[in-house]
Amino acid sequence: MLFPLTVRNEGNHDALDITVEVRLKGVIFVDNDFDGKLSPGDKFEVHPGESGSELENTNSVDDYKFRLKFEPTGDTIGYDTPLS
Repeated sequence: MLFPLTVRNEGNHDALDITVEVRLKGVIFVDNDFDGKLSPGDKFEVHPGESGSELENTNSVDDYKFRLKFEPTGDTIGYDTPLS
């Protein structure tokens, strides 16, 4: 299973100037520098078993992968990252 996340470029094509939109409950974007953009040091947390989320009935994400996509093209950013 892949986690569907979307990254939107806000007009600037600098790779560090992107806004993150998480479309899945149970996945949290942690913006460590509080700039509202994906930048070095930021992270995503995945919480299996979170009540009311798509992961509510999931105890482990060992067989899951994490994928970022660029909107509007749908291109994958980087590569699928296995979760453990």
